[in-house]
Amino acid sequence: MTHLITTYGYFAVAFLVGIESLGIPLPGETILVAAAVYAGHTHRLSVWVLFAVAAAAAIAGDNIGFALGHKGGYRLIRRYGHYIRLDEQKLKVGRYLYDRHGARVVFFGRFVSILRTYAAFLAGVNLTVIAEAAVQGPLT
Repeated sequence: MTHLITTYGYFAVAFLVGIESLGIPLPGETILVAAAVYAGHTHRLSVWVLFAVAAAAAIAGDNIGFALGHKGGYRLIRRYGHYIRLDEQKLKVGRYLYDRHGARVVFFGRFVSILRTYAAFLAGVNLTVIAEAAVQGPLT
């Protein structure tokens, strides 16, 4: 991590935080903490700029992850979900949770490490599922 921070600085933080927010499990939090410690110790990076870069990267990653989930995520999960133990029953539970508590799930998901990685993608997927269900009718 230290090598990435000293060599690439803000770009390394933006890349890893953004890609993690997009839905690929990378050490975004770890590089952010390491960069903050590095900034405090060496004064070569600004903590305020790190804050802005990480926030912008997380927002951009979330939006891209949501868009990917909304455009093709449901088909992807239906086709390959069984490899990660995601079957039709779990999709129905997710649909119910996002339908009833979507805003809370996304908000509080930002504070849970593993859920943070997948929250935006799954919100996009479930928005698609909810929209399709509105056309088809109630849950069965």
